[in-house]
Amino acid sequence: MKTLLKVSGRLGLALGMLLWTYQGFSQNTCASPAVIPSVPFSSGAQTTCGTGNDYVAGFSCVSTNYGGGEDYVYSISITGAPVTYTLALGGAATWKIASVHSACSPTTGNCIGGVATSSGTSASANVTFPSDGTYYIIVDTWPDPTCGGFTLDLTVPPPPPANDNCSGAIAFPTIPTNGTCATLMGNTASATQSQAACAGSGADDDVWFSFVAPATTIIVELTAISGNTDRVHQIFSGSCGSLTSVKCSDPETSTTTGLVVGNTYYIRVHTYGTGSSTSFNICLKTPPPPPANDDCANATQLTVNADLSCGVVTPGTVASATGTADATCTGTEDDDVWFKFTATATSHKIDLLNVTGSTTDLAHQVLSACGGTNLLCSDPNSSTVSGLTVGAEYLLRVYSYTSTTGQTTTFNVCIGTNPPPPANDECAGAIALTVGSSCSFTQYTTSGATGSVGPPAPGCASYSGGDVWFSVVVPSTGRIILDTNTGVVTDGGMAIYSGNCGTLTLIECDDDDSANGLMPFIDRSGLTPGSTVYVRFWEYGNDNPGTFSICAWAPAPPCEAPGAPSASSVGSTSATVSWAAAPGATSYRISAGTAGHVCGTGSITTSGTSINLTGLIPNTTYTFCVRTEACGGGSSSSYVTTTFTTAPLPNDNCAGAQVVTCGTTTAGSTVGAASDSGVGSCGIGSGGTPGNGVWYKFVGNGAQATISLCGSSYDTKLHVYSGACGSLTCVTSSDDFCGSGSQVVFNATVGVDYYILVSGFSSATGAFTMNISCLCGPVIGAPWTTTGVGGATGSAIDNVCENTLDVGSNGFSPSLSADMMNFIHQNLCGNQSVTVKVKNITNGGWAGIMFRESTAAGAKMVAIKTQLNTHVTRDARTTTNGIRSTQQIPAIGHTWLRLVRNGNIFTGFQSQNGVTWQTAFTVTVAMNSCLEVGLFTQGINVNSVATASFSNVSGIPTTIIPLVGAGGVQLDVAPLEFSLFPNPTQSEINVKMGEEFMGKDVTVQIMNQLGQTVMVRRLNEVQNPVENIRLDNFAEGVYFLTLRTEGQEALTKKFIVKGLRP
Repeated sequence: MKTLLKVSGRLGLALGMLLWTYQGFSQNTCASPAVIPSVPFSSGAQTTCGTGNDYVAGFSCVSTNYGGGEDYVYSISITGAPVTYTLALGGAATWKIASVHSACSPTTGNCIGGVATSSGTSASANVTFPSDGTYYIIVDTWPDPTCGGFTLDLTVPPPPPANDNCSGAIAFPTIPTNGTCATLMGNTASATQSQAACAGSGADDDVWFSFVAPATTIIVELTAISGNTDRVHQIFSGSCGSLTSVKCSDPETSTTTGLVVGNTYYIRVHTYGTGSSTSFNICLKTPPPPPANDDCANATQLTVNADLSCGVVTPGTVASATGTADATCTGTEDDDVWFKFTATATSHKIDLLNVTGSTTDLAHQVLSACGGTNLLCSDPNSSTVSGLTVGAEYLLRVYSYTSTTGQTTTFNVCIGTNPPPPANDECAGAIALTVGSSCSFTQYTTSGATGSVGPPAPGCASYSGGDVWFSVVVPSTGRIILDTNTGVVTDGGMAIYSGNCGTLTLIECDDDDSANGLMPFIDRSGLTPGSTVYVRFWEYGNDNPGTFSICAWAPAPPCEAPGAPSASSVGSTSATVSWAAAPGATSYRISAGTAGHVCGTGSITTSGTSINLTGLIPNTTYTFCVRTEACGGGSSSSYVTTTFTTAPLPNDNCAGAQVVTCGTTTAGSTVGAASDSGVGSCGIGSGGTPGNGVWYKFVGNGAQATISLCGSSYDTKLHVYSGACGSLTCVTSSDDFCGSGSQVVFNATVGVDYYILVSGFSSATGAFTMNISCLCGPVIGAPWTTTGVGGATGSAIDNVCENTLDVGSNGFSPSLSADMMNFIHQNLCGNQSVTVKVKNITNGGWAGIMFRESTAAGAKMVAIKTQLNTHVTRDARTTTNGIRSTQQIPAIGHTWLRLVRNGNIFTGFQSQNGVTWQTAFTVTVAMNSCLEVGLFTQGINVNSVATASFSNVSGIPTTIIPLVGAGGVQLDVAPLEFSLFPNPTQSEINVKMGEEFMGKDVTVQIMNQLGQTVMVRRLNEVQNPVENIRLDNFAEGVYFLTLRTEGQEALTKKFIVKGLRP
């Protein structure tokens, strides 16, 4: 959408100034602009956001970069043309433009002017409307951001300044000739264009000045007061009607030469671009006079320093200096200045210090006299001049290297005196270097050194004298390493000679082979042990003498090898290796590996002479390597080796099988195991022929066994056999049950030995984890019935492993009128007594004994239950679907429960040991003669499964056993004991009874795992403590033998029949 204002006005309408603020207009095109009614006009705060993007970038003659954002359109009607207004654009931090057009749609062809701003700035420009008619002002933004706030103001511009044209040029006062400014102020606001610009994009605001040239050279300096800071100035000769440009400068400062003293010149100043103005100061001045030492005859006297510390320096400058036609040196000698000094030594060091100004690249020259012999020419700011005569005067010429005139560089001159020659300036004074076992630098200097006469020229590193000498005695190895390091000297050369100082022979010369920058390095072998080698060092080019460092060293001879290693205490996964110490050895490097091992691979160091190797592969040959690593300076020795073979795994064969049991996790490895393919293919399961494996032994317990290798680190196989080693029978096998892991499930017959072979596919070996879990019994069956009362779910297992009945349930009873539990029960009639021990219960559940009329959730019932905590609980419901009553009875540590029916009277008992009992409650509930009697488990919520383990179950069915004396007095009865042997057995079982059974009538009952009675024997007045019972026709399996005697708790023990009787 666009917002447009229409304004009709002309210059004469200024008396009717009105301030219009437009907000909320939303127009789309030039067809409905916001009208500007009169001038002056101010839009107030506006925004292009929400007005739409109707014109693409490139439509404005002010800048083609704008126009990609949303746009805001105004219109204005012009009469009395031509009319000039000042257009000002401001507002938020957005790049924006106000472009004026004589027609719509806007194009660069109908653009007559405008103004553009950068982010967060304001700008204004004068726009001349050339003819009467309607014009359009489009406010737009840079594409990013696409919109923003703005203010637009249209005002009548002030009249142009008096110096808007050449004819009104403001004349400068007399310009000083001492380099100081004559200054005027200027302002281009409302100025118009006089002629085309010589630089920049326009000259729509030029103003004029004039001056009379006081010299042939004039310097112009413009400094900003406000507004646009990018200005152009132009100097003309001639008159206003006939001007000739002699200088055009975009920089704010310029120097113009070739002027005629006394002539009048004109200066034109304008902003670099269009649509802006500037307020400024303009300074005209002449260059300063040449320095006093501009000519050789007026050379400034220099003080010669007694050393190189430059304690006394002399200032100088090339500003306004002229050139001298003298001996050519380097660079362009167009601004030289002169100095002189009297030599106090045959050589002096020249330093140009603190060089600043328009250039820092200076050159200098030393002459014997004005117009005399050239002794030195140097571009660097430091040099050394030699061959001087003490007491003679010399000239120093300094100038800028560049050919660009007008340089303003300043500097300080230092003449220093080199120190006297060092003691090792000649070969005869060579300083002896000590040959070390490693480089240890010592600092020396070339300051004051002269050129040696007599020795052969070194031939490298730009030797120009200034050398110093050293000597080295060749060690027994015949090898010397010489290295140097930087100091003041950063680029040096070095040569070594054999012979003596009178007859030296060059051996080697080096420039910059050191790792220390451009310094020299020599490593020479094959020298004669005990002979003397002379070392010559100099600074490259001999123009920067000073300090440097040098060292001489030679590596020590290699260490002696240790004694041959030997292995001991070699096991399947470890071994100890020892060796004899080498003379002077402080550490050894060792490594070990299987076939193909390369000494040093994966090596470590040790200071001892033995090591215990662990993590080895069984039944594998290893190579062990050892060398002397350090012996006080020499290089390491060669390796000495030995081989050894690790022992096989202890369970690598059937005879060494490791025993495992239910519920165990075994971590093992087949790495190094021998092949078991000779065992043959196991046709049961997917295992096929085994690979390299290890053996385990598992004794069957009647449970369903699961053996799993899932999650192991390699592709496993698993085989299970029965029988004996050497005569094995395949039971089952597995390959790739769980990815590349293996798992088998089989019923483990009681007493049978099973052999487990863990191997791998093909020749694969690796680490594995073997988990053995056992489902220790079938689902509870006859004579038991399992019912989920009230919709409860859960398991009921006859756990032959633990000799328990395991009952699980998620049921709980939130309602007192309906029960929810897992219930194993039998339908029994008449009076009953049921005893049980609650061994364990998980997840805070309940477990106990229950008598109920039916398995319906609201049936009449009586129960005793426990959470194995601080109390037992009695539950009773006296009417069908009635409310269940609950009673808690303290019972710390009581895990034995008993519930007795006598008619409609139900009595609950509790005990800590199953021998000494306490009455918990008595309750009367009228129920049928035949009830569902059994054991139950309840959870504490539907999301938590509770599992109870019941043992020592008795009394289903049974006669009433007297538990209390008259009046409910508790009876303390001594516990009975008996034992069974042999167990496991095949053909008979012996029952050994304690003294408590002697003389009493005893009933012996044997039941199988299904709860079926398979034998009952009555023993009258027992006299023999051991009763032998034949087991003819008993199948293999688990059986339960119970002894009952009057007035005592029934006792039950488990025994196993292993195999069929012959």
